Amino acid sequence: MIEDKELRNLFKIESEERLQHLDDGLLRLEKTPSDQPLLEDVFREAHSLKGAARMLGLTEIQNLAHQLEDALGAARKGGAVLLPAAVAEMNQKLEAIRRLVQIEIGETARTEQPNVEQADVEFGLRNSEQPNAQSAALQSEFRIPKSGAFRIETIRVDPKKLDALLTQAGELTVTKIRIARRLTDMDELLDYCEEWGRAAHAGQANSGGQIAPRLEFLQGRLNHLRGGAYEDSPRLDFIAEQLESGIRTMRLLPMSTLFVLFPRLVHDLALEQHKEVELVIEGEETVADKHVLEEMKDPLMHMLRNAIGHGIESPEQREQAGKPRSGIIRVKASQTPDSIVIEVSDDGRGLDLDEIKRTALKHGMYREDELASMSAAQVQSLILVSGLSTTSFVTDTLQQRQPQCGATEQLRIRVARWSLHHIRFRCFILEGQRAGRVDDELEKSDVHRK
Repeated sequence: MIEDKELRNLFKIESEERLQHLDDGLLRLEKTPSDQPLLEDVFREAHSLKGAARMLGLTEIQNLAHQLEDALGAARKGGAVLLPAAVAEMNQKLEAIRRLVQIEIGETARTEQPNVEQADVEFGLRNSEQPNAQSAALQSEFRIPKSGAFRIETIRVDPKKLDALLTQAGELTVTKIRIARRLTDMDELLDYCEEWGRAAHAGQANSGGQIAPRLEFLQGRLNHLRGGAYEDSPRLDFIAEQLESGIRTMRLLPMSTLFVLFPRLVHDLALEQHKEVELVIEGEETVADKHVLEEMKDPLMHMLRNAIGHGIESPEQREQAGKPRSGIIRVKASQTPDSIVIEVSDDGRGLDLDEIKRTALKHGMYREDELASMSAAQVQSLILVSGLSTTSFVTDTLQQRQPQCGATEQLRIRVARWSLHHIRFRCFILEGQRAGRVDDELEKSDVHRK
């Protein structure tokens, strides 16, 4: 593990960014292996990661990154063609690097070394047109994300936003000085009253000629203090509101921060289940609070798993149904004045209510008469029960995340060619509570192909 804490944190930030860019690049290279600008970008990322590892003396990471760099360099110069099997082996190398990085930054204990020594370094010279079974299995084992905590630990902030916050902090200091002066004036006024009290007790302030000027003086000072308080209070409210707004704005992140996890998930799940799936993402620029993004990883992963496992058919089944061999899953984010809307749709088979009933009956969850009395919505909601699956691929359960998301679940799904999962989050800020809390609405509905 890297001993220096500051260097460890810096390497964590840089390596995560490099690995994500490499992951995205390799996914795109599977489809366009001759894309020269893309090869240049991925090559530079591997070179930069190798340099960072070498600077910290991380020899294992350096060597693996160097192997990636060599293979990408050969393809970049036209000396080799990146076949699918070659990209699959690069993914194995990349996952081995990711595991070593987790060890070096202290997130994972070193148990056993990732087994990558036997992989062929000459990636581009593979003759196979498809990844072999061992490569595909190892890639799926490595990369399919597990459900669990998703935490965004680093936020990049526009310097202009920091400058604005610094300006507001300066205004707050000015207001603090003004309030301190008011306290000084109040202390002086109290001293004056105490002095007057002592004089009255000694019988020196009983004449009307002395009382009137003193009252006039007190009234003037009190009016001055009241006027100052009327000025300071709204000023303080305005500054506090600006500070809160500025901090809340810095917590807003684009949905791409979360969506970037899904291309690899969809790719590897489709590979594992021998399906062809294309993921289309829209609205990546839509912003949401950091906490909302953290809480939504597992529910969205669940929907994508369901779309691939339950919705998208095999290429042969799709051809028999007159569909393209490759299924489409679309994830779209949008924003309304008070809500964030995420839609997850696929062009698969939809939900088969009879099959869901048969599966529930087989698992002993309900009796036949109970299933017969259920409405369509009640039958559809059974797919959220952990362990119930109409395929051999058992998904996790969204209900486990609902209490933390503060969401309710309602399904109105019909058997259709297009399935649409519609999610709406109401986000608000409460004084003294964490920003961006997900409130109370999560619903799914299906629409027919137009």
